[in-house]
Formats: sequence, C-alpha cells, structure tokens
Amino acid sequence: MARVAARLARHNSSITLRLGREYFLAYQKALPFEVECGELQHSVAELAAAKSSLTIQLQLQKDECLQCSLKNIQLEEVVDKFKKENAEQAESKSSLTVQLHQQKDEFLQCSLKNIQLEELVDKLKKEVAAQAEKIQSQEMERRRLHNIVEELKGNIRVFCRVRPFMRSEENSFEHIELTGNSITLENTTESRTGRDKKEATRFIFTFDQVFSPSAKQSTVFQEISHLVQEPEGTIFVWKYLECTFMPIIAEGCGHGKPESRGIIPRAVSQVFSTAEQLQVQGWKYSFVASFLEIYNDMIQDLLVSGASRHDYEEKHKPKSSRSHEFYVTNLKYEPVISEEEVEMLLRKASENRSVAATAVNDRSSRSHSIFQLHIEGSNECTGQACFAMLTLVDLAGSERLNKSQSCGEPLKEAQAINLSLSCLAQVITALGHKDQHVPFRNSKLTYLLQDCLAGNSKTLMFVNLNPSYNNLNETLNSLRIAATVNDCVIGTAQANRK
Repeated sequence: MARVAARLARHNSSITLRLGREYFLAYQKALPFEVECGELQHSVAELAAAKSSLTIQLQLQKDECLQCSLKNIQLEEVVDKFKKENAEQAESKSSLTVQLHQQKDEFLQCSLKNIQLEELVDKLKKEVAAQAEKIQSQEMERRRLHNIVEELKGNIRVFCRVRPFMRSEENSFEHIELTGNSITLENTTESRTGRDKKEATRFIFTFDQVFSPSAKQSTVFQEISHLVQEPEGTIFVWKYLECTFMPIIAEGCGHGKPESRGIIPRAVSQVFSTAEQLQVQGWKYSFVASFLEIYNDMIQDLLVSGASRHDYEEKHKPKSSRSHEFYVTNLKYEPVISEEEVEMLLRKASENRSVAATAVNDRSSRSHSIFQLHIEGSNECTGQACFAMLTLVDLAGSERLNKSQSCGEPLKEAQAINLSLSCLAQVITALGHKDQHVPFRNSKLTYLLQDCLAGNSKTLMFVNLNPSYNNLNETLNSLRIAATVNDCVIGTAQANRK
C-alpha cells in the first residue's frame, strides 16, 4: 500500500509536473492569443466607434440627401417653369423675328421715302432760297417805294393836334374850325367904326395831319408809324406853356393807361416787333438807348442822377465811323434788348427831368428832352448791314413871361427855353429858304439836331394847341411857326446801308 501510495504519489507528482509543463507550454502558446484578443477587442472598440461615427454621418447624409431631394424637386419645378418660359420666349422670339422682318421691310420703305423726302427738301430749300431772295428783293423795292412815298409827303412834315379843354377853361370851340388837314382860326375884334360892329379875321393853315381833341393816342401813332417803320428820322413836339397838358412823347395823357401810351413806348414797341419779324429773313439787330435834356442850354444826362453827372460836350465822330456824325462825351449809352428795359429807362429819365410850377402850369418842363434809339442790324444771308437812329424830342413849352410870372431861376430857364426855340425857328426858316448858312451852332438844341433837320433824315413836327380863346395869340403864333416848318424842304432821305 505504501508502495502503491508512493507510486501514486510519484505518478501524481509526475502528472503534476507534466501538467504544469503542459500548462506552462499551453500558457506560453495562449499568451499571444490573449494579446491578439486584446488587440482585437481594441480594434472592435475602434470599429464600434467608427461604426457610430459612420452611423451619424450616414444619418447626416440621409438628411442632406433629403434636403437635396427637396431642392431637386424645387429645381425641377424651376426647370419646368424655365422650360415654359423658354417656350414662351421661343414663341415670342419667333413673333419678334417676324416683326423684325416686317420692320426691316418698313425701314427699307422708309429709307426709300427718306431719300425721296431729302430730294424734295433739297428742292424746297432751293425754292425757299429763291423765294427768300425774291422777298428780299421785294422788301428792298418796298422800302424804295416807301421812301418815295415819304419823300412825296415831305421829309419835314407837320402834324397839328388840339388838346381837349380843361375843367377850368370855358368850353367854347367857335373860334377854331377843323376841316380835313386844315385848321382855321377866327379872331373877332371890335370895328373901328363902332363898338357894336365887330370884324372877324380868319387865319387858315394846312398841314399834313390835323387831329381834333377827341383823337386817341392810337390814332395819332397810326399816322406816324410809317415814319417809325424806317427809323432814320426825328419826331419833335412844339408847344407853348399852356399845352404841356399832353406830353405825348413820353407818357401820354392817361396816367399810365395802356390806351394812352405816348409816342416813345409805342415807337419802341413797333421797332422791337419789326426786328423780331425780320429775324426769319436773317436780320439780327442790336439797340442802344440814350436820353438827355438841354437845361439852360447845357446838356444833362437823364439816365444818370445829379450827383453822378459829368461835363457833357457834343463832338463830331471820325469820318471813318459808320454811325452818326455827332456824339456826346460822357453820355450814358445803354444797350437794351427789350421794351421793358426801355420803359425802365423812361421812368428813370422822367424822375430826373427838370420840371417846375409856373403861374399857368403846376408841372412845367424846364428843358428840352431828346431820346435816341441807335439801331444796328446785319443780315448773314445777304451780307447787308444797316445803321439808323430814331430821335424823339419833347420841346419845353414856349413861355410868355407876363403870363408865367417867372422870376429868378425860373426866369433864366424861360429865357433859355425861348432862345433855343427861337434858334430852332431860325434854323427851320433858313432851311426853308435854302440859305447857304444855317445857324445850327446858335444853340445846343439846334446843334444836336443838325443831323435830324438836314441831309437824309425824315423829320416830323408835332404842334400842340390850346383850344381856349384866351390863348388865341399863342395858338396863332404856334401855327405860323408850324406853317414855316411845313414849307421847309430838305434833301432826299436815303438809307444808310453798305
């Protein structure tokens, strides 16, 4: 038993050793597998993490795919819409192509018509040029005939106007008779044989025009508009002191009413209107205005206030000058382009005019005023040029000192006025008698009016008369002076053109 037990012990020990050796060997063999298993487990964990990440990405991609599907649906809808629009545009393009072909055909027809119209325009231009040349020729002929008519009427003409009665005057018109172009004064005096018998002396005067007290400003201007139409002349007003009621040269007698406008605004309006009408014939005009007065035989500029006035002197222009012979040094010559500008100058001149009250008139002009409008024109089509000057003179009223009761400075003014008017009458008489010497230098007035009274100018004299019988002698004296002027004949008027 003991042997058995020993043998068993040895056998167990041998088994144990063998098992231990096998176990050790098995362990040594199993150890790499454990390491590999750990690695595999680690790989499985990484794969699980990657799977999780891929799952998330897959979900995101599914979401993006869903969004792309929605966008794809929308894009398909847009594509369908574009296809429809493209189809419509294709149809529109087809229609436009048809229209384009039609327009090309129409354009071709229009081009042909345009060529025909251009040919017609060229033909019409030639006809217009021929007509313009014909019109220009007819205009020159009209002016020539107009000058002939004016010369037949007389280069110095006299118009007579009788003013209406004032409220303070006796309304008696028995001593004045107006018949056509004649005016008759009847002066009744006591007979030398007895007081009960009276003799009537009749004085008959004939002029170019005679206007009654009822004549309107428009009627008066209509008669002189032909002279203004060819502005190379002078219009001046002769009156005596009691007739200054009617300053027809400047403002008229209606206190600014349009129907009572005087000669200056009406003449200026006609000149500017005519210049505008002649623009279609190629004429362009420039205008320069001046306004002066002769006060106590001294020149004063009415467009300049007293403090700004200078010494003025009349001088001759050089012979090479193309404008008028005389000019006044330091005088303001104002360029104007419209009637409104001229009217502003007239108002300014009226404010600067020398006036004063006398025993017979509460507002008497104490100077002679001279308004001049210098006109220069040129025609680019014909190469013509013209230079003219329209002169409008408002003479101060001749004054009887026993009536006006002037003394002091007014007396000096009245003497200067009467002296210059007397010099004007002498000049007119000398012209009428064709004297070799005409005393233009006797006064500033006649010296400045030398170009207007002699040579080529046309001159119109307005004589204003008082209808009152108490002023019969003054009226008769004015009519005699007017008759002297009416008998005066000066040279032939000619246009100043190149």
